[in-house]
Parts: sequence; structure tokens; C-alpha cells
Amino acid sequence: MDDKLEKINDIIKAIESPFDRALSEILVEYEKKFEENEIWKKETLSTINSMEEDYKQECDYRGDDYYVEPPITNMDYIQACHENQGADYYEGSLNEELMAMHEMQIIYSFKQVEISLKKFVLLLEPNIELKKIQRWDDLKKKLNSFNVKVGEALGYSSVNQLREVNNALKHSHKVTDNVKKMNIKEFTNLEYFTPQSLALFHANFSNNKTVFLNNIANFVGLSIGLNTQDLSSFKSRSVYEKDMPDIPF
Repeated sequence: MDDKLEKINDIIKAIESPFDRALSEILVEYEKKFEENEIWKKETLSTINSMEEDYKQECDYRGDDYYVEPPITNMDYIQACHENQGADYYEGSLNEELMAMHEMQIIYSFKQVEISLKKFVLLLEPNIELKKIQRWDDLKKKLNSFNVKVGEALGYSSVNQLREVNNALKHSHKVTDNVKKMNIKEFTNLEYFTPQSLALFHANFSNNKTVFLNNIANFVGLSIGLNTQDLSSFKSRSVYEKDMPDIPF
């Protein structure tokens, strides 16, 4: 295999990192905890509501001249209230932890894209000082100079959305005006990012990341003079299903 082709392959293979897999497994466990807590919260609230309703009905039936023990004197009611408050507190704690992990997932994903693009730059210009291309626009400009049109690559719009969400999360959890202008469906009508909205956004981005970087790999290969046959695997993995020709089965 050509040395440059092997380097391109190595860059693409690094897309899926052990960090991604480990964090995904942790998030699955946390989502399970969240669901279990939600069930616990609903069950305790159901007990509270049921006992309060029974008390109200008993009062209506007995009238004002008959004393009915309020549910607050019942140990089962007190226990249900205590457990429901505990579920509320635990939900808040889980939300904070989930938010931190999803935030980290978004920031890391964009850093992955940046690192991959810088590796492509080094392949195109081995002696370049990467310190000179720290900004996103500079990185695009450098790749464009080798006819690697980053902004025209499949999946670029999704990567650009990730970039803006990444920038927003570095400052706060507020959905910025720049993010709002992109009309990203996961953040519609939101003023602040939520764990759920970030999870959906990242899930939708993951496939586009692979498409984007394989499309860039194909452009880079063409720029350094590799033949189209050697680059066929990158090209096939950089095409959306909707753009692929119909295949009879």
C-alpha cells in the first residue's frame, strides 16, 4: 500500500476512539438510572395523590362534624413524600452529570474533527507549523489551497453546526444566537441546552462525521495524486444513502 494512502487510512481509523466508546457505555448506564428514578418518582407521587384523594373523599362523605385523620399522620404517606423528594433531588443530580458528559461529548467530537483535518494538512504540507492555523477559518483556507474544499464536502453543514454548538458550550449552557440562526431541530424553542437535546444532536451528527471525513480523505487523496481506484473506499463511505443510486435486490 502507498505510504500516503496508509496515512490517510490511519487518520480515518482514528475517528472512532476508545473515549467515544467508553463515554457511550457510561451514558447508557446513566440513562438507565434516569429511567429507573423516573419510575420511582411516579410511583411515590401516585401513592401521595391516592392517599390525599382518599382523605378528601372521606372528608366529603363524613361532613364537617366528623374528624378524619389527615394523610400527614400516616407513616406510609410520610415515607412516600420523603422518597418523592429524594427522587426529585436525584433527578437534578443526574441531570447535572448527564449535562456534563454530553457537553464533553460534543466538545471532544469537534476536537476530533479538528485534529483529523490538521493531520490531513500535515500530510499535504509536512513542514508546516500548525501553530499558524489554530483558527477554524485558517484551517479551511489552508486545505482549500490544496483544492480540498472543506465547505463543499458532504456533511459539512453538520460539522459546522457542531462547531457552533461547541463554541456555545465552552461559555455557558445558553443556546446562542449563532446556534439559533442555524435552525437546528434539536434546539428549536430552547433557551438553554439540555442533556436530551445534546444527546439527540450528537446521535444525528455521528453518521455525518464519518461521511464528512471520508469525503475530505477522498479530496486529499486526489490532491496528492493517488488514483481513484485506491480512493474508492473513501468515496463510497462519503455518500449519503439518499444520494446513492438505486440498487436492485
